[in-house]
Amino acid sequence: MPWRADPGTGWLAAVSSPMAGPVPEDLLVDARRRVRLAAQAFAVIWAVVIGLVTLLRATAGGAATGGSVWPWPGDGFALLGFGSSQAMAWYASRRSGSPDRVLQAAMVHLVVNCALLGLLHNWHPPADPVGISPICLILPIYPALAPIAIGMSLAAGLVAASMDPLTYLVAVVRGAAPDRSIMQQVEAFAPTFIAAGVSVYIGSVVRHLGQEVREAREVGSYRLGELIGKGGMGEVYRATHRLLARPAAVKIITPARLKGESEEGRNRARERFRREAAVAAALTSPHTIELFDFGTAPDGSYYYVMELLRGMDLQAMVDRHGPLPPARAIHFLQQACRSLAEAHQLGLVHRDLKPSNLFITRLGLEADFLKVLDFGVVKLGTGTQPGGPLLTREDIPLGTPAYMAPEGVEGGLVLTPRSDVYSLGCVAFFILTGELLFHRGSLLQMASAHVHDAPRAPSEVQGEPIPAALDALVLQCVAKSPQDRPADASALLASLDLLATEHPWSPAEAIAWWRNQAPTEAGIPPS
Repeated sequence: MPWRADPGTGWLAAVSSPMAGPVPEDLLVDARRRVRLAAQAFAVIWAVVIGLVTLLRATAGGAATGGSVWPWPGDGFALLGFGSSQAMAWYASRRSGSPDRVLQAAMVHLVVNCALLGLLHNWHPPADPVGISPICLILPIYPALAPIAIGMSLAAGLVAASMDPLTYLVAVVRGAAPDRSIMQQVEAFAPTFIAAGVSVYIGSVVRHLGQEVREAREVGSYRLGELIGKGGMGEVYRATHRLLARPAAVKIITPARLKGESEEGRNRARERFRREAAVAAALTSPHTIELFDFGTAPDGSYYYVMELLRGMDLQAMVDRHGPLPPARAIHFLQQACRSLAEAHQLGLVHRDLKPSNLFITRLGLEADFLKVLDFGVVKLGTGTQPGGPLLTREDIPLGTPAYMAPEGVEGGLVLTPRSDVYSLGCVAFFILTGELLFHRGSLLQMASAHVHDAPRAPSEVQGEPIPAALDALVLQCVAKSPQDRPADASALLASLDLLATEHPWSPAEAIAWWRNQAPTEAGIPPS
């Protein structure tokens, strides 16, 4: 389960504009989506009105449709309403538009639509007020959808409600308004201003709920933002420190995630989560995801805070840009081995190495910097925490079938660093060829292939030339018998270092790739 910045946006801190107030950022983003849906609904309503009037005009003549209003300027007002609603829906759907600006535009759209409805309602008003203005029906909609500040909501509501008497004043100026007493005017316009007050109340309730959600979504010193990933062990949120501007990723396992588990299962899951944090804290390699904090929330949730990475994982890199050149593949494999070598020396086995758990980011001036993620199924080997609880059973396969060593598939066998070497060999095959080592129709068939089928050399699949020594090293890593593989990540790293001297990947090549292929993800400006 990777934790990362969105490739399309890079870093994204919580929105804290004065208008947004205490509403969490992901709720603001959701409000933008709902504003888009509301604008589309307005557009549909205007289209239906135009269609019905056109149909009535065609079947019963202009008089039956209110000839004093239709076809002009009523058609024009309806077309303006339709066009403004479509424009609002388009603006709300733009990823580049910030949520607070979208909410401001939504208030303008509300006022415009209330003005158009007021013009239609009051173009030829009756002498005695009949019913309530249609403005009353739409005033509460946007404040419920758009959680803006009370002052802004009140101002927008009053301006929108004022469209009713203002459009009546237009009718008076045109000489189309009948004489009305003051009481009749109060009777006509009071409901509209009452609806404006109701809209402000609704907006305040939404904001209060947003505040409660925000307080409930704080863990330790960190305020949670949007959900950026989830998996079997928990959920990962983008987060910010309450005092510092440093972005982070917070991984949480909540009591709800363990619902339905036995007490033993819940305890095992909590202990595995605690151990994952302890393992990450113990590893100091710069190529291992860095842990900032760990703790327990008031509701019983366990959490730990990690660095938030910017870039993309190897799975996404190959999916989007194709197989990697051998020199770059060697460069990434070396870095993965540097992280795993430390873990193996501590008696740890990762057990879930795969391209999506190898993340490429930028560290300082180095663009192609690899981080190993997700030690959630790491195994404590012999000599580590003796007498500790058995948190995973050896006869239950753990990991990802496409990258699982044969001994992991069969179960009952002790997993060792050589099992990680096998998984890394599968990763090497994938990034060199763009294909899985064994591509079968089902997970069961794929797992069986890892146990029984002979692997292919990368050069048999990839059209580009692959060095014979790299071909041989990948085949050695994916040997069926653990004894035929490199002993651990340190042994594999020694072989990769020799290959790197003959096939180097330079920092200049890395910078050039990111600048030309994915400048936004790495924060490198295009040339």
